[in-house]
Amino acid sequence: MTRYHCPFCAPAPAYHRTAENGELVCGYCGDSLLPRESRWWRHLAAFVAAGALVAPLLAVVWLALQRPQNPRPVPAQQRLASTWVAESQAPVAS
Repeated sequence: MTRYHCPFCAPAPAYHRTAENGELVCGYCGDSLLPRESRWWRHLAAFVAAGALVAPLLAVVWLALQRPQNPRPVPAQQRLASTWVAESQAPVAS
């Protein structure tokens, strides 16, 4: 009976009965039950909205937890030595 609801009572009536004409009626107030509309599109819209709000937060957390991939800095002595070697091997301008 989740497909029908009483517009005046609780969303899910405790019991229902069938009228003499074959129509379902509420067991509390005697009013006819209405078919419940499909709400799958509301659930989809809520899921998309929640994803749009949570995605940036997840991206920030993911990037914060990543280990930095920077190479180790080269000591100054090795930088000077490589510069001197490169200059000594350069062709001499005549």
